[in-house]
Amino acid sequence: IGSPAAVRQYPLRFKAYRGNIIADREFNVRSYLVGCSDVDNVKSVESAEWDPTNANVLAATFSREDGLSVTREFYVRNRSVAVPEGRPDLFNASELYQEVAINSQTGAPAKVSPRRRVTKFKQIDGPRIQLIQRVEVFPDLQTPDGAGGVSFVIQDSSKPVAIYRYRVLLEPAGN
Repeated sequence: IGSPAAVRQYPLRFKAYRGNIIADREFNVRSYLVGCSDVDNVKSVESAEWDPTNANVLAATFSREDGLSVTREFYVRNRSVAVPEGRPDLFNASELYQEVAINSQTGAPAKVSPRRRVTKFKQIDGPRIQLIQRVEVFPDLQTPDGAGGVSFVIQDSSKPVAIYRYRVLLEPAGN
């Protein structure tokens, strides 16, 4: 799927939790950072924190090749899921979340980026699942100490400033 330069392969893990199957976000963020290390120049993953009892919060810290330690925190503010009637092969999920970049010197938020991720899952060819994802990036918010959100162009905060589209093929391990 996609051009060879855009293809990334890394393991994902899902687990049973309270009668549902959920993504193990702690494992998956570590796997993504290592598998896509060229995107953020990731040298190593220092930590990843996520607890399914508070699934709306995820934090990850990694070291870049230049030695800088980078921390990102993700806060889900709204989530919805749906299975279209009569279509057991489809599953849709939507999350509105904030990605918070933490200043490595002060530990305070340096940038708050609101995002919306809409994901459609479709079972294809037996156990394989195609995932179509759209990520909308909205104008940065100003932090309480005045960081971020500064722009000389007035932006409509209800409209995305960038939209990314991804197509992913999930395959069981060993295929």
